[in-house]
Parts: sequence; structure tokens; C-alpha cells
Amino acid sequence: PNVGPIVNSRTYTTRQGDGGTFGQWIDSTETAKFGREAVVTGLRADGNFRTNLGFVNSGDQPIGVTVKIYNRFSQEIASGFLTVQPKSQTQPSLAHMFPHLNVLGLGPITMKATTDTGPTLFAYGSVIDNRSGDPIFIRGK
Repeated sequence: PNVGPIVNSRTYTTRQGDGGTFGQWIDSTETAKFGREAVVTGLRADGNFRTNLGFVNSGDQPIGVTVKIYNRFSQEIASGFLTVQPKSQTQPSLAHMFPHLNVLGLGPITMKATTDTGPTLFAYGSVIDNRSGDPIFIRGK
């Protein structure tokens, strides 16, 4: 059978002392819903939590993705752009994607990702507790 891309990811923190890791496995995108738009709610960026933004392109051509961040009042606070190569995934930190933002003071946020290319985009968020390293995966809808 013709199988689309199967993409997995793991976000982890190295533990102090023994060098082990504490992390989060993000299961295959095999069952993910790909489209032209995805909204990821429940993200958080402050002194207690950091956020990584994930993007998958299931298509055969690079796609341009416009990424917008909204605060808890649904006000747009940042907009950026990135390219995702064919049949690949990228997961930049919020701080890397928006270096001009004070990510330690954002609090709860929502991300909206869109592409004008075909329905090949899947987006997600990974929110990591800065104290414990405990991550959570939030699938885009």
C-alpha cells in the first residue's frame, strides 16, 4: 500500500546527576489530520513553562507556513514565517521562532498556523514544565 510519511518526535530534558532523560514521545502522524490550517490552544510561556511549536509537511513540495501567536484575550501578539521541507518535520522553540518576544512573560497563548499550499500541514505544541521537565503534547485542530 501507498503509505504517507510516518513522523515521530521526542522532546526531552537531561536530568542532573545521572545524565538520564525525562521526556515525551510524540506518536506517529500516521493518523493525524493534515490541512491548510491548524489551531493549537493551551500553550504556555512564562517562568514556569516553555513551548516548542511543531510542524509536519506530508507533501512532496516545501510549504511556507505563517505562524501567529495570540494572547489570552485573542489579540495577535506575533507573526512569523517558516518553510517546512517535503515529508519532514521541524520543532522550533517559541523563543527561537519569535526572538523579539519576551517569552517569560506571555502566559497562556494560542498558535494558528496556515499554509497556502495543499492540505499537507499538521501542527502541534509541546509545553514543558521548567522545574520538572514534564512535557505535554497538544495536537492542532
